[in-house]
Amino acid sequence: MPGATMQIVGVGIFIVGVITIIYMSSNERLRPFQAVGFLLCFFGCWVLSGVITVEPNDVIVYQLCGKYVGSLKEPGMWYVMPWYQKHKMTIKL
Repeated sequence: MPGATMQIVGVGIFIVGVITIIYMSSNERLRPFQAVGFLLCFFGCWVLSGVITVEPNDVIVYQLCGKYVGSLKEPGMWYVMPWYQKHKMTIKL
């Protein structure tokens, strides 16, 4: 999945979380709902943790519980689910 799209989504979720925290803190009755803003900020950071870049002559191998799931060979910004383990390797020609 393209990383630029997920980067925009992650930053958007984070900004909505910050706006929610600011808005909820301005009203005494809504103050208990600030947790929603903190959860949105946390979720936005979690989404952003899956954005990786692949440089030319590099390969990203990702695993789940020690088993091979896939690899990325094309240079660019990509999104890999955050719960995968990512290993960067260099291809020497």
